[in-house]
Amino acid sequence: MESTKKTFQTALAFCLKNAKRGEKTALAKAAGVPISIILNAEAGRRGALEDNRRKIAEALGYGYDDFLEIGRRVMENKDIAVPKTLVLTPKSKYNKTLLPAQAARIVEQILFIAEHDVSQLDYIEPISQMIYKRLTTKS
Repeated sequence: MESTKKTFQTALAFCLKNAKRGEKTALAKAAGVPISIILNAEAGRRGALEDNRRKIAEALGYGYDDFLEIGRRVMENKDIAVPKTLVLTPKSKYNKTLLPAQAARIVEQILFIAEHDVSQLDYIEPISQMIYKRLTTKS
């Protein structure tokens, strides 16, 4: 069985695989950790403390156990139902440069729910109508 450090490193590398310039810095800021912790954890050079790993997973929009599950699934070459782009979920407001990735994450979550619980399909249409109304209504 792989160590938690290696599992976390695998999940982090997977999520950062397609990160654009500045997104790792944005992740460090959102997680409240120095960028060196992100870079070292991603490369597997030094393991981040569990508290920092939890902050990083949360900043990426995952619970810690879910984030470790991503790492396990990547290591086992299993399908993963998450976008392969960096997704940040700021606590107070949206980061406009990362909004497309955040929107993709929301869509992925809705699709995941729809695929696994048909009874939830009734909620998807009203949500999409609400989003459309918000986007087309001028503030």
